[in-house]
Amino acid sequence: MITQQTRGRRVRHFKKLKWITLFLVFLAFFGVFVIAGCAKKEKANVNQSNKKNTSEKKKDVKETATVPDLIDADREEARELVEAEGLVFNVIAEESGGQVNQELVESEKQRIGADVSSTQEVNYVKSQNPPAGTQVKIGTSVDVVIRNEEQVILMSPDPNNPVVVIGPDE
Repeated sequence: MITQQTRGRRVRHFKKLKWITLFLVFLAFFGVFVIAGCAKKEKANVNQSNKKNTSEKKKDVKETATVPDLIDADREEARELVEAEGLVFNVIAEESGGQVNQELVESEKQRIGADVSSTQEVNYVKSQNPPAGTQVKIGTSVDVVIRNEEQVILMSPDPNNPVVVIGPDE
């Protein structure tokens, strides 16, 4: 049987638990609002920081480039050099080179005792505009004239002179 005194203790105990619970709920809500407020401040700080970084990056972006020296460079090598500077590679003309002197090829074959020969097409930059070293805006077109030539490669059995390249007669 529950006595009046026991019932009074339970009620007081319950009231204490009720206030403690309310206090903990209050702290939880307060904590959520504080955390949310801090998160908003942090987000605002990050946004301001990003804006500063973006404006600094814009200042660091190159507006000009130096035209590289392309004369005698292979077509693909020249393209890579131009595009690495942020410029546009533009072939305006292609010229063919002279013919390889077959008599010279045969005499060199006999001279070095070559058994194997091969022919390859060589494409290199003959001229360029603007000239090397010129400062231009990023995105400027670099016009080149490509020379296409045939070369004969002779493989020599001599380890001191293993390859002979014969180009066209000019």
